[in-house]
Amino acid sequence: MAEEIRDDLVSILVDKKNSWGRNIENNFKLPNELTVEITLNEYRELIAAKGVYEKKLDEKQHEVWDKESEMKKIREENEKLKNKILELMSAEKEEEKKEE
Repeated sequence: MAEEIRDDLVSILVDKKNSWGRNIENNFKLPNELTVEITLNEYRELIAAKGVYEKKLDEKQHEVWDKESEMKKIREENEKLKNKILELMSAEKEEEKKEE
């Protein structure tokens, strides 16, 4: 009987550790597990801080996306300019050969 209970607890613990952060229903306490109690005000402050953090993170992600988009456009323009320079150089060389 005690082994069955222990096996059940081990199974619950393994499931809990493997699914941490992905399981919305991860709100239970195992026997002898350390927990922390917070006040409603502390909880509200945590939620507000998380909201501010997520907003800043979202803004930074948009900035990164904008910069990457700008970099892509600049690289494409750079490639076009390189090709144009090569064309002009090759045309100049051909003219020099014709003159000789």
